[in-house]
Amino acid sequence: MTKSIDACAIVGACTAAFFLTPPSYSASIPHIKTYTATHYAIAETSTLAVAVSVAWGVLLLAIIFVLTRFLSSAIALALTSRFFARWL
Repeated sequence: MTKSIDACAIVGACTAAFFLTPPSYSASIPHIKTYTATHYAIAETSTLAVAVSVAWGVLLLAIIFVLTRFLSSAIALALTSRFFARWL
């Protein structure tokens, strides 16, 4: 039963990361670029600014995946235990 819960959690996390990362990235990248330019004196057109933008996208993807995997696992466990509690 735990393998099916894990599989369900991974599918849910991948789906959520696929749909939530682009809007989250679009909403947060101007703030990240401003923060980087202000505190590290990096021009927005430099190669380092592009690297920071890519790194932020990867980090944001990882954060969303891990959080939604945890939530998906908890939801799948709750649903599965509630469903199978009828037969126990």
